[in-house]
Amino acid sequence: MKQWSPKVSIIIPAYNAGNYLRESINSAINQSYTNNEIIVINDGSNDSGLTEKIALSYGEQIKYFSKPNGGCASALNLGISKMTGEYFSWLSHDDLYKPNKLASQINFLRSIDNNNAILFSGYDVINENGLYLYSVKPSFILNKIQLNTPLAPLMRGLINGCTLLIPKNLLDQHGQFNERLLCTQDYEMWFKLFRVLPVYLSPGQEVLARVHQGQASNSSKELALREGNTLWIGFLDELTEEEMIEIDGSVERFLLKTSEFLTISSYLEAANYADTMRDRYIESNSGIVADKVKFDFGRMLSIASSFGDIKLSIKWVFWLIKQYGIRETYKKILYALRK
Repeated sequence: MKQWSPKVSIIIPAYNAGNYLRESINSAINQSYTNNEIIVINDGSNDSGLTEKIALSYGEQIKYFSKPNGGCASALNLGISKMTGEYFSWLSHDDLYKPNKLASQINFLRSIDNNNAILFSGYDVINENGLYLYSVKPSFILNKIQLNTPLAPLMRGLINGCTLLIPKNLLDQHGQFNERLLCTQDYEMWFKLFRVLPVYLSPGQEVLARVHQGQASNSSKELALREGNTLWIGFLDELTEEEMIEIDGSVERFLLKTSEFLTISSYLEAANYADTMRDRYIESNSGIVADKVKFDFGRMLSIASSFGDIKLSIKWVFWLIKQYGIRETYKKILYALRK
């Protein structure tokens, strides 16, 4: 029986892309999985025709379309409307696919026997000169349960859009990328899609994500922060308590972890919003929280006293700190002492 080999459409949005476009296209052409098409969308570049010249030099190896400038979301939307593949795979003009990116993901879909799923993977980060900087490995950050929880990697900022493989029918069902957004159109779309289909971590590090000063997140930092804060506050408003519990085991812990992540990511307005939500949740569930605090701290004291060992007591304090953070451990101890 013939092996299942669906067609994959690689879409490359390009704006003033003369610096890296050729490398990007070459990495798509050099894929070991050959049932693919490469679509380059020139998003109204104003680089004296350099982006178009590079794209046209590939002739029939790629499909090329040009449009007025409208942002990455509009370029992706045009690419999706032109694609003929069963799967969508985004490649930024400044990023690279390793040769087995598509082969690895199609093989994984075959192995799980589910062709209606979204795949993502870890990735390696390179600088403007292509030199390795560091790796992002979701399996090092999330536990197995979280890796099998679709929204968990997204809510911890572990999704790079170029690692994804998405069924085209899912994009048809859930509309276009938001063309009003210039920096967060990707995460807004993933949030919608990840709530619909199963999401799997595909093995390997098959994408090289480049960081450089020309990226929107660097060249338009104020806009990126404003859009980012709005995006994450919107996520927090839309998520259900059930989804929060699924990600981190409890609403309180989810909001704490989300606040910590957003603070590290410099989305301070959204981090404060998460803190406020958490305070309100604790106040409205004070009886439940107090019972849990009494159990945690009471268990620490009873076990420590049964051994008569102050060192063990200290160990349990550190356990609480690891679970809840220093500030919250202090609060919990005070709550327990008041009871």
